Amino acid sequence: MSNLAKQITDVFENCSLAPIVLLDGAWGVGKTHFITHEYSTHSDQDCLLISVLGIQSLQQFHEKLIGRYLSLASESESDTAAKTVSIFSKAVSALGDVTKSSQLIESVSGLVKQSIISKINDVTIIVDDLERIEDGSLASLILGDLYDMCSSESSIKAIVVMNDSKSLVSKSLIEKVICWKFKYEISSENAFDIAFGTLDVSPDIQRFMIKRLDEIQPLNLRVLIRLCDRMKQVSRMLDTMEDEIDVERSKQTLFHTMLYLSFLHHQQDQGLDEIVKQINIICMNNEQDERHPFYKQYIFHNESTSFIEFTLGCLSRPLQDTDLHNLHPKTNELSDFIHAKGLSRYSDEELEVKISALIDYVSNETNPSLSLWYSAVNFLAYLYSLGASNDQRLSNIVNMAQERLEYITPSEERHFHTFSCNSGLPKNIDELRSYFKEKESKDNHTQLIEEIVTSKWIDVDRKAYTHATNRQEPLTLKADDWLDAIGKWDHHDLELFWDFCMEVHRVSSLDHFFGKDNREQLPILLKSQLDSMTPCLRKGLLTRIYNLLSAS
Repeated sequence: MSNLAKQITDVFENCSLAPIVLLDGAWGVGKTHFITHEYSTHSDQDCLLISVLGIQSLQQFHEKLIGRYLSLASESESDTAAKTVSIFSKAVSALGDVTKSSQLIESVSGLVKQSIISKINDVTIIVDDLERIEDGSLASLILGDLYDMCSSESSIKAIVVMNDSKSLVSKSLIEKVICWKFKYEISSENAFDIAFGTLDVSPDIQRFMIKRLDEIQPLNLRVLIRLCDRMKQVSRMLDTMEDEIDVERSKQTLFHTMLYLSFLHHQQDQGLDEIVKQINIICMNNEQDERHPFYKQYIFHNESTSFIEFTLGCLSRPLQDTDLHNLHPKTNELSDFIHAKGLSRYSDEELEVKISALIDYVSNETNPSLSLWYSAVNFLAYLYSLGASNDQRLSNIVNMAQERLEYITPSEERHFHTFSCNSGLPKNIDELRSYFKEKESKDNHTQLIEEIVTSKWIDVDRKAYTHATNRQEPLTLKADDWLDAIGKWDHHDLELFWDFCMEVHRVSSLDHFFGKDNREQLPILLKSQLDSMTPCLRKGLLTRIYNLLSAS
């Protein structure tokens, strides 16, 4: 028995007033689930759960109560129950051919109904959804009726389950009738078990989703259970593409977006147009961003309207090829090299071999994955701009890509690399660079979240990244704090720092972030560490750290 169920039982056992308790909680938080799956199954008394949804009169409430009790009494061996069933049987014997139980109960007289109700004994009556009765006087009558039954010598107890903040019952009546009030809340772990228990995902995704549920308040189990049904469909769809995409990472990305959008749509009452409008709002550094915090997260940046519509859970159409650029292609050695954050682990010779393999893929592969092909072209052009390779073919990568674009034909299969000519992807190298410059920023943004917080930055990392992404007030970290942290970094950490500086430069201001005094001291230490790098990286990628920080 849960702790809350024990507390309710304890109140009933030690209550000197009418034993009626109120179980209060937000809509959809799981109050009914708690009653049916935790309290009722461990209660010493039989429980009669009565939902008052749709009830228009006190008579209808009585009929529902009698129906529940007769069903229970017919299975009981007690003398009281037997007498109750006998009274009802005699009352309906002269009514003719009435076949439905609801019609039988409606057909008996009011005196018979009151006689049956008076025989109810040794049960816990649970009235659910009382706040959904729009007639406040009817809700008060039902509550008063419960009070009369629980005040008698019949060993009747009652639990009123409702969202008290939405109830039309007066506070004075609540104070008179209710002997104790409990507030029901649910943890993210329990919410996941209840709502997503049938979703077949890995333990890593389970932990990831539970963390996301921590960010969603209040939790609404009905919304989450409906969302789970959509996620099952999406999960099955992604499982069929395991040869083309990283299914695990793709599920995590898509489920993350679906959780947030479902919350905004169903619990914040925002429609598709409003959500798209909020996502596309761009706030300047000096402007106050009044949107919901979810809109400020990377996950919503630059998504297409059609993909937003899909992830809302509508599933009015299948996942399209143009949606799939939001997911993760299956990695191989080439893609690992393109997205590597630790390029310093490669020697000059190894780097040249990798670059040569990329050039061969871009220029010679007859049936390339277009996602990988676009990424390779962009990355090679990027390396050429850094002067990071001695491969003579690198200088011609732009012309080579333009020629190849005319001959690459997408596959007709529904794979990750299947893009149509009308997909909106770049048709020439200038559009290509612009497209991937934007996409690269998004990709870096996600990877930085994962990598920076696990680096050796100690006290610096979380404060710094929070500042850069949320445009908070300037950091109070002194230059000595930065120098002490940077002094402990290896080559990989310095590369992360370069990426981080680019992010800061993109979303904020380096002067605003580091402070002018710090900007003068940081390059001194950085330059001494850059001297230990391989010549290729020293003259290319990592020298950008020094140039970026020392720029005016």
